[in-house]
Order: sequence, then structure tokens, then C-alpha cells
Amino acid sequence: MMLHKLLRVLLHKLKCMININYGGYEMYFKRLRDLREDHDLYQKDVANMLGISQQYYSQYELGKYTIPLELLIKLAKEYRVSIDYIVGLSDEK
Repeated sequence: MMLHKLLRVLLHKLKCMININYGGYEMYFKRLRDLREDHDLYQKDVANMLGISQQYYSQYELGKYTIPLELLIKLAKEYRVSIDYIVGLSDEK
């Protein structure tokens, strides 16, 4: 009984941590893809612009890797949007 209660508490805390740490990131990854598609670009096109491989860029869109700030700046300039928009802190481009 005590172990079951402890596991429930730990699971709840883990869920809270996931929500805090990853809550806004879903929009972040979706916006990377949406902006690319809005500009009629392929992942390969964006990867070439950033100087990285298509496979590596795809990991950013999937949320497997965190995109570095210098690449976010390049994307914001290329897409003519704010970094805040890309990362989901604002809905205003």
C-alpha cells in the first residue's frame, strides 16, 4: 500500500516536470515545420541554409535536438519573424 502511494506521488511529480519543461516546445517544433512549409521549402533547403545536414535538421523539427540560438536567429531573419514567435512565446510574427 505504501509503495503504491509513493509511486503515485512520484508519477504525479514526473508529469508536472514534463509539463513545465516541455509544455511550450510542442508549438516550437510545429512552428519550425509550419514556417518551412509556408515558405515552400524542403528540410534539405533549410538545412543547406543553416549549414547542417537534412537529417540533423529533421531532428530539430521532431524535437529530438534543441536548436541552437545562432540557428534560431538565422531562421528568424530568413522567415522574417521573431524568435519569440518561433519558440511559441508570442503569436505575433
